[in-house]
Amino acid sequence: TLAEDFNYYYASTPFFKAEFRKSTGYLERLTYKGVDLICDPLEPNFYRPATDNDKGANLHTRYAFWKNPAIRLEKVETGSESGAAVIAASYKILKSQDQKDELASIVLTYRVTADGLIFVNEKMTPAAGAQQVDMFRFGMKFSMPHRFANVEWYGLGPWENYDDRASAALVGSYKAKVADMFNETYVRPGENGTRSGLRSWKVIDNTGFGIELTSPILFNASAINFRMSDLDITEKDFKWHTGELTPRPETYVNFDLKQMGVGGRVNHRHPF
Repeated sequence: TLAEDFNYYYASTPFFKAEFRKSTGYLERLTYKGVDLICDPLEPNFYRPATDNDKGANLHTRYAFWKNPAIRLEKVETGSESGAAVIAASYKILKSQDQKDELASIVLTYRVTADGLIFVNEKMTPAAGAQQVDMFRFGMKFSMPHRFANVEWYGLGPWENYDDRASAALVGSYKAKVADMFNETYVRPGENGTRSGLRSWKVIDNTGFGIELTSPILFNASAINFRMSDLDITEKDFKWHTGELTPRPETYVNFDLKQMGVGGRVNHRHPF
């Protein structure tokens, strides 16, 4: 069923509930039999903490716009389709918070079925005549409570891999602890822990209960105990050595249609 109050739209069954905040259009709470599955809302994500190669090419400055883009909610529409609740939130991406010049539009469409499946579509359309602005990634992010400390995936692995650093990774089914998904061998913090070429990505507790992400096309994802801001050189309290970082209890999940390569072949050049 689909219901609403002053602040939220609710798509629910007797055992499942998804809450969408009207002021943002984002999926803000997700529960199954009373258990919270997410801590932070499901939001668009176009940024990553810079790698050393990104820093050498000054990409963390050139792509800084995408860290906190000016996204303005235009409208939220609701309805039903083949028995599923549908919530569609439309946004404009502006050049800055105080300007009206449009760079692109985004539509987030959620289709929530009675058996607890949520089909999410994120579509960006450049504005007519707008100058192209490159981005690190096109995807989404959210976080989960600390009980969801395990990852299972079908795709490239077992180690960290990216579109331009995956030749030694093999397609298969893999399992790992979230705590082990973070690569501690880098001297300086930055983008970390992604797996690519994915068909399925599960973040679960010790009983196998949790969230599974799937897609009809290959995608990338990560699940680590660090916020992006913990790894981002542009933050004022940036830790210059990976060993100085303190893991957080939550699991921070990113998943992307595409993420820029990490430029592993040639330093201080634009990544492939």
